[in-house]
Amino acid sequence: LTGLSTSVQHDLSVQVGQVNQDLAHVASLNQEIANAATQHVQPNTLIDQRNVILGQLSKSLGITVGTNTHGNLTVTDSATGALLVDGQSAGSLATGATLTNAAGSVTASSWQVAEEGLPGTPGTAAPAPVIASITSGQIGADLTLLGSTTYGAGVSPPNTFGALAPKANTAAYGQSLQGQLDQVASALATSINALQMPTGTGAAPAYYLDASGTPKSTAPSTANPTGVPFFVNAAATAQTIPPSGITAANIAVNPAILNSPYEIAAAQSASANDGTNAQAMADLGQSTAPGSAVGRYSAQVSALGVVVQGAVSSQTTGQSLFTQAQSMQESVSGVSINTEFANMNQYQDVYTAAAKVLTAMQAMLQSLLSAVQ
Repeated sequence: LTGLSTSVQHDLSVQVGQVNQDLAHVASLNQEIANAATQHVQPNTLIDQRNVILGQLSKSLGITVGTNTHGNLTVTDSATGALLVDGQSAGSLATGATLTNAAGSVTASSWQVAEEGLPGTPGTAAPAPVIASITSGQIGADLTLLGSTTYGAGVSPPNTFGALAPKANTAAYGQSLQGQLDQVASALATSINALQMPTGTGAAPAYYLDASGTPKSTAPSTANPTGVPFFVNAAATAQTIPPSGITAANIAVNPAILNSPYEIAAAQSASANDGTNAQAMADLGQSTAPGSAVGRYSAQVSALGVVVQGAVSSQTTGQSLFTQAQSMQESVSGVSINTEFANMNQYQDVYTAAAKVLTAMQAMLQSLLSAVQ
């Protein structure tokens, strides 16, 4: 999941770089077309080149194509309203970097996009760069998956929102697939460790065998515990009792238990052949109560199924709309670039990411359950 998130962030960076090239290219072609017109030369070839570039732009983000007061072509970000091309001038995007102009400065993290538009009125200052909420095209799909896009009042985010949010995006990480898997790992470790080393008033004792084979009780106190926890944080330099900060990436069976299985508190009494505590640990694998490891995982798998189903349906619808819009575009000359093409690419990206996420989740959960067994 971390790799998938990193891959989406890399794709976002590539898309932003390509958009900046395309914006500059459109502005340059605008200049060449204007020069051709003044020389009474037919600029049809240049217009065709510009249309191809506009088509590329529409794959990355939703755009609206128009003309300014001088008849020059303009390009506007459909989602944010930022003017990105005005005649021979071009705005810019950035990710993982800072955009600065006379009006202000903004820094975009690797899961965000900053946008610097052009002044809407000739002779006025350009607006300050902002973190852009792009909702369509490949960039919109990436920002949605990374949990970096906001939606207007009354508009609900798609169920893929934040699915691959990186841990640094604290606002969206908790609802990401990795964040939810971290909750599964934490719930698993907490519930097993609570039986392995019971704490607190009224906690049932648990017994393990010391090196001589003598039953020893794990004291129900964090001040002077005996025994060892079952799961630990493998990334921690020093373990706490109970272990803290356990996630899907660092959960591990305690090396002390791997080296000496008798450290497992399998009993709830000092009696021989008492395996009641081990049975209680095994029974946790059947508990689907809200907040339990299995309950959390089941809810996550169900939610992911909805995401995948929605992505497949959206991709099918988007492909149909794109085909219709493409036919209309080919029947006329000089029409605006349609947003359906951008949406189709967005749905396809979301579907692919969701399928990869499902595969990764199944493999990781199997590893967790194997560790318990």
